[in-house]
Amino acid sequence: MKKNFINIIIVSLLFTVIALIIWRHNRNNNKIPELLLGKPAIDVVEVKSKIAGKLLPAKEVELKSSVSGIIEKLFVNIGDTVEEGTPIVRLKPAPEPEELENARKRLKTTTIQYSMEKSIYDRKVKVEAKGGMSESEMEQARFTLEIKKLEMLAAQKKLRLLLKGYLDKDQKGNNIIVSTTKGIITELPVKTGQSITKRNTNNDGTTIAVVANMKRLVFKGKVSEYEVTNIKHGMPVTLTISAYNNLKCNGIITLVAPQADKGQQTAMFNIEASVNFPFDSLDAKAGLTVVAGFVTAKTDSVLCVEEKYLHYENDSIFVVTISQNNNNIKKLVKTGLSDGIKTEIVSGLSINDRLKPIDWN
Repeated sequence: MKKNFINIIIVSLLFTVIALIIWRHNRNNNKIPELLLGKPAIDVVEVKSKIAGKLLPAKEVELKSSVSGIIEKLFVNIGDTVEEGTPIVRLKPAPEPEELENARKRLKTTTIQYSMEKSIYDRKVKVEAKGGMSESEMEQARFTLEIKKLEMLAAQKKLRLLLKGYLDKDQKGNNIIVSTTKGIITELPVKTGQSITKRNTNNDGTTIAVVANMKRLVFKGKVSEYEVTNIKHGMPVTLTISAYNNLKCNGIITLVAPQADKGQQTAMFNIEASVNFPFDSLDAKAGLTVVAGFVTAKTDSVLCVEEKYLHYENDSIFVVTISQNNNNIKKLVKTGLSDGIKTEIVSGLSINDRLKPIDWN
């Protein structure tokens, strides 16, 4: 009997120990490790926006011709550096048939008129020798003859210009198109033997070459109507160029278009920014993709918490704090600016509160 009593006591003690172990285990499981508890902190919150655009020359000049013709010779290639006055192409005139025919008719007409006036003048000279012609009549005859001669010479020059592109051997350079600025040839859309049209008020003319100043680059991109109000002239911008191993350059917004592009369903506005590109160490290339980053809003030295501690319920935002007794306390908070990682807390928390993560049961 005594032995059975001792066994009962031992079994009871064993169950008691097991129960204590289970209770302690459950209690420890419900306690959040101190490492996982969050704390508000005084920090800076920045809201950033990113848009993609292109790295382009600030100045590009399209070279065109004032006369129509055929490309007889190219003097440059794409990528060549040119100065103002550098020959680009030589043209062989190719006048329109109607224009050429009119020039020939004009030369023929003025030649006949000059011949007739020359005959009249010669007869008057003979009459004058016999005393039958006054001095004033002879001056008028010489004047008329000179006018007809000038008209004939002008018609000759016009026809020669249409056929040769220059008036005499010393003016052969007149049919050579030269660069009007210094830079690099970025486009050369014409080939030898190709016909080009002249530039006039009714026609833009054929682009012979594009010369760009690659020593001054700009960022050009587009923003939607929802972002354009956050971008101001003079705002600093960070530009990331992936082609140069994510090279980062600083820049300043220099243009925000006052009007959206026409013909698009979504209102898009053009923007431009200067680019502080390291020309001394890198070879600049036009047309590269650039990602521009803007700081559209910023708060400094404010109370912040990480997003993982915020609970959203209907229109309310709250956090769960842990008391010294390991009790959960629900607190409503008022938030301010957020960058997606941390959020400004306007009211409802102190810097000494300990926060429970939203994913902890």
